[in-house]
Amino acid sequence: TMATEDEIEKWCEQYHNANIGFAMGEASGLCAVDFDLETGDHLQIENFLKGYLPTTPLQKVGQKGWTKIYRNKKKISSTYFQKHDQRMIDFLADGKQTVVPPSIHPDSKKAYKWLGEDPVYVKIEDIPEIPEDFIEICKALSKDNFKEILNLKSGRHDLMVAYGIRAIKNF
Repeated sequence: TMATEDEIEKWCEQYHNANIGFAMGEASGLCAVDFDLETGDHLQIENFLKGYLPTTPLQKVGQKGWTKIYRNKKKISSTYFQKHDQRMIDFLADGKQTVVPPSIHPDSKKAYKWLGEDPVYVKIEDIPEIPEDFIEICKALSKDNFKEILNLKSGRHDLMVAYGIRAIKNF
């Protein structure tokens, strides 16, 4: 159940220093991609993801990395992907939330910032859907031989390959 305006106002008065977040998954019809890899192949993977993922008006930064928010009509479980024993990508869906501006990051003590539009002015239909093969792509990127995905010649990955090549060239 959604909170009423009165409940929200009461929470704001009672917990005036609390952070806020967007619910992900079935509750909101939204999901988020949180990218935090900072070592190794991070620039190649980040550039690839930026070319592969659709542009979304809802993007934010916190202590490191970035988060992009998408629509999601399917029931997909939240999961994460690692590279070299470091968390690389969190896919936030059912049962998860993402902290949003003007919340304060607990470690850096800096405010999260929107990179895109203020969500107050974003219509749900203006938020693109997460690509259907996103989880599959993340599994491939988390492997040591991730660069092999750029060599695929046919099938449903053609668009992804084209974006990947463009991103690598811009690297």
